Amino acid sequence: MRILVTGSDGFIGAKVCSKLREKGFEVEAHTLAVSDIGTGIPEYKGIDWVLHLAALTSIRDSWDRPGDFYNINFMGTQRVLEVCRKNNCGMTFMSTYVYGHPKYLPVDEAHQAMPNSPYSQTKYLAEQLCGFYSSNYSIPCVILRPFNIYGPGQSGGFLVPSIFAQVMDPSTDEVRVENLRPKRDYVYVDDVVGAIVSTIGRKTAGVYNIGTGVATGVGELIEAVFKVTGIRKKVISVDKIRPDEVHEITASYRKINGDLGWAPATGLEEGLKKTFLESISA
Repeated sequence: MRILVTGSDGFIGAKVCSKLREKGFEVEAHTLAVSDIGTGIPEYKGIDWVLHLAALTSIRDSWDRPGDFYNINFMGTQRVLEVCRKNNCGMTFMSTYVYGHPKYLPVDEAHQAMPNSPYSQTKYLAEQLCGFYSSNYSIPCVILRPFNIYGPGQSGGFLVPSIFAQVMDPSTDEVRVENLRPKRDYVYVDDVVGAIVSTIGRKTAGVYNIGTGVATGVGELIEAVFKVTGIRKKVISVDKIRPDEVHEITASYRKINGDLGWAPATGLEEGLKKTFLESISA
């Protein structure tokens, strides 16, 4: 099978491409800038499945640049769906953060979507586009909703690499974070890659959470990093709360486990240890 991967040089995309090649797939890697998705993409032909991973991802930036996010994350997805329509192939779409403030935990796919940032709304609107193309053009679209992904190679703007950078920085004796209160479901990147690959060739559309079902607070996360690095520093919270902050969320992954046999294989401490060891060996 020939697989088109958008965002193929990103944090997740590069790992997905490596896994696909390892499994014998032919990979068409879309490596142009993310902004390219918002203006037009090549006329790809002979594609058997699309993994649409390219997107703008910073929630904070989405509040300042909402137009860019709607253009790239929403309209860009429509352009990629046109590739699917012309190639008569299916697509896997990466979405996230669409549940807003959860009404119950763990959150399953039946939970109402309540986007609470420009970023999350663009993802939810793109999900609806996927549903429309599935219904009207017979394109099987699998939507994955991963929770908080972490792992080696993630950019410093995310929480886990930010904590590691501060812990490993010899010029400071403290770890500073915005808020210790939020509790999130942290899922290791290799497990997410496994879920993505498992969707290739699905004949029916579906929406699936990707998570562990375990909530970890920021303070607990920092303690886990201290443990795997053997370094301990003073922790400072500036008590800054983001607009409409979600204080706790965890995922139910029962549906994807039943349909695709996927389950998280990497515990938080193991994943943090892998992240640490790869960072010091790079």
